[in-house]
Amino acid sequence: MARDLIAVMEDIPLDQVRVSVEFKVTGVDQAEVSHVRQAVTDAAVAQERAATESRKLAAKLIDAGLSGRDVAEVMGVSPQRVSQLISRGRSEAS
Repeated sequence: MARDLIAVMEDIPLDQVRVSVEFKVTGVDQAEVSHVRQAVTDAAVAQERAATESRKLAAKLIDAGLSGRDVAEVMGVSPQRVSQLISRGRSEAS
């Protein structure tokens, strides 16, 4: 909504408008807020990377002839999780 208003008032294309909102709270260090926000972002990226690598490893282990139960033991996850990893990996590959 703010982007729309700015685009109209400034007569510029909407895709050229960027809006950034920053909250400042008295008594709270902005650097600490930025640090925590970056940590949350880093954790999300790491989690996605781990999920991708888990799917790849599960597929390699299955392709190597291990059973789902054996893959679960090797990876330290449940057999159900192995099934999810394999299923999701196949759907992403197609």
